[in-house]
Amino acid sequence: MRYRTSTIFNQKHAYRYGFSPNANCPIRPCTDSALHILSGCQHTKMRNMIIKRHNTASVLIVQALQRDHAEPIKLPTPTQAAQINYQSKA
Repeated sequence: MRYRTSTIFNQKHAYRYGFSPNANCPIRPCTDSALHILSGCQHTKMRNMIIKRHNTASVLIVQALQRDHAEPIKLPTPTQAAQINYQSKA
């Protein structure tokens, strides 16, 4: 919701309000923004945080679905998921 209302505090806002000397990402030399924070930064630390956030959301969704079903949902292993992803691109 904060992304939609443009209220995620980032370097661009910090620069605008005088809290930072520039609007650049503190990790990489590029302009910071809400989109950059949520999915655009390709620095290893940020990319790992994004993957962790995605995996946590996936687990929560699966747990919610499992509560509604008598039979547990079986997820593919990471290797199977990579094969499925590779096959869909071919």
